Order: sequence, then C-alpha cells, then structure tokens
Amino acid sequence: MSRAAVWHSYPALSTPTTVRLPFRSHLRGDRRRTPREWSFIVSVVAFGVLLLGAMLLARVNASAADETRSAFGWATHTLMVENLFRETLAELTEAESSQRGFLLTGDEVYAYSFAPAADSVGRLVATLRMLTVDNPEQQRRLDTLQRLIARRLTLLRTIAALTRAGHRDSAIRIVQLGHGRTVMDSARSTVGRALAAENVLWQHRKKAVEAALARRRVGELLIVCLALLALALAAIVGIWLRRAERFVTICAW
Repeated sequence: MSRAAVWHSYPALSTPTTVRLPFRSHLRGDRRRTPREWSFIVSVVAFGVLLLGAMLLARVNASAADETRSAFGWATHTLMVENLFRETLAELTEAESSQRGFLLTGDEVYAYSFAPAADSVGRLVATLRMLTVDNPEQQRRLDTLQRLIARRLTLLRTIAALTRAGHRDSAIRIVQLGHGRTVMDSARSTVGRALAAENVLWQHRKKAVEAALARRRVGELLIVCLALLALALAAIVGIWLRRAERFVTICAW
C-alpha cells in the first residue's frame, strides 16, 4: 500500500487539526518550571513578605495606640491635678469669705456655709495626695499646704467662736493682726508652685501625646501603602501570567 493510501485511510491524520504541544521543558524532559509555577512561587513569597510586614505594622500600630492612650491618660491626669489644686484654694477662700460675712453681720447663714467649705478642702487634699502619690515634690507641697490649711481653718473657727460668744471686738483684733492673710498668702504661693510644676509636666505629656499620635498616623499610612502594594503586586502577577501563557501558546505552535 502506498504512503498516500495509508494517509487517506486515517481521516484524523488527513484532516488538519490544531494540536497544542506541551511546554518545551516537558519535551526535553528537564525540570525547568513553567511560567505558571514561577508566578505561583513569586506570588506566595511576595504575599508572605507582605503578610509578615502587615503583621509587624499591625503590632507596631497597636503599640502606638496603647502609647497614645497612656499619653492621653497622663495628660488628663495632669489637668485633673491642676483643677483640684485650684479648687482647693477656691474652697479655702470660700471658707474665709463665710467667716468674714459672719463676723460682719453675725448672721448664722454665713457660719453654716463655712463647715461645707472646710470639709470640701479636706476631701480635695486627700484626693490630691492619691493622685500625686508618685510625685515626691508635690507630696511635700501638699504637706506644706495641709499645714497652712489647718492653721487657717483653726483661726477661722476661733474668730467664729468669739463672734458667736459676743466678743466681736476680740475677733476683729485677731483679723487686724494679719495672721490669716499671711497664711493665705503662703497657701496661694504653695498652690502656685504646685501648678507651675504640673504645667511643666503638662508640656512634656502634651509632646508625648503629639509624638504618639504622629507614630500612630505613620503606622496607619504604612498599612494603607502595604495594602496598595499588595493589590499592585497581584495585578502585575496577573498581567505577567497572561502574557507568559500567551507566549507558551505561541511557542507550542
């Protein structure tokens, strides 16, 4: 039988067909990887690195968030201490005003407002001691302030007792001696030094808050950039894979 007869006896051979050959590496029997395999390996490695970077950035961002909360807490603590010092001085001044009103008028209404103001001063000092327990300098100032408050309240109670007993002239002479004014000036000076120290702390803690916020913003920006990089990498790998497959198809022909 001739070669032409053999050829025409097999329709599958006589009809042109499109045959997609395997990649050349398979024809040669070597172990070189295909573009799809390389793209998979590159994608896994790249996304692994991105995932590790994202985890590290998330940890850094969480640490920055904790630092920010701590800085805000200390800044709030400083403002609270400052307000309590001012309130203590205001309550002591209120007690002094009540005693003066009772001395001038003899009206017990003023005497009644003295006791709440004196009690409030004691509670405020106790609160300040708890809030500044980690600050030896403020504790020493509170020791001084507490002694001055005790002296001033004792003097106010003495004046009120003399006025109530009918010895108003004696009470006025005590006021004229100026001991109460001296004690109040010392108390104001002590509170002023305490407020100045808290203001220094406030400036440091304000800077700490700003630095913590800046680090947190940088961390968040890096996370966004990392996410965009991951999307760009996925797009690049996808484009490269399609081109590689098109090239393999052409080579197979």
